[in-house]
Amino acid sequence: MNPTEWIWHNGSYKPWHEATTHVLTHGLHYGSSIFEGIRVYEKDGAPVGFRLREHMQRLYDSARVYRIEIPYTLDELIAACHGVVLRNGLKSAYLRPIAFRGYGSIGVAPAGDVPIDVAIAAIEWGAYLGEEARENGARVCVSSWQRVAPNTIPAGLRPAAIICPASSSVSKPIASATMKVWVWPLMARSVRVRVKTSLWCARACC
Repeated sequence: MNPTEWIWHNGSYKPWHEATTHVLTHGLHYGSSIFEGIRVYEKDGAPVGFRLREHMQRLYDSARVYRIEIPYTLDELIAACHGVVLRNGLKSAYLRPIAFRGYGSIGVAPAGDVPIDVAIAAIEWGAYLGEEARENGARVCVSSWQRVAPNTIPAGLRPAAIICPASSSVSKPIASATMKVWVWPLMARSVRVRVKTSLWCARACC
């Protein structure tokens, strides 16, 4: 990862290496964190976020379910997304907004002294699976791990504690695969055929 100059962090722009948090941050220990990943493309010489408002609205939807009260409005964070891209002089970028319970009490149930921290970084990131995969295609397989059922945890949201896809990246026998597809059990048979025409047809973890 190539650092950019600025990160928006808790309401202000900070130099890349100063946007830090404590090792006892609640979100680091218990995954009490939500995030989004947003592509920014160059169009007519200017950066344009792909469905920026929709992505940021999902951040707030995730926050509501996980009872994380983001201390900024939706429009304020959208403006911060624009700002961090422009301030870093990027024409295309990958945006990573994240909100998490910060440094305070260490108990699992967060006490009143645990703040909600919010940060937005913008970095340069080319093809997600690399240029070779974009030119020649990607090797795809079905992970040995199964996606959790939607009535188990809210799998359609974006909590930072994404355990299954992280585990799937090291599960056997898929070491040579470029992308691992994480599916519900009933989809495992059909995905082997359908994935040839659409990588995302089985709602991969991304």
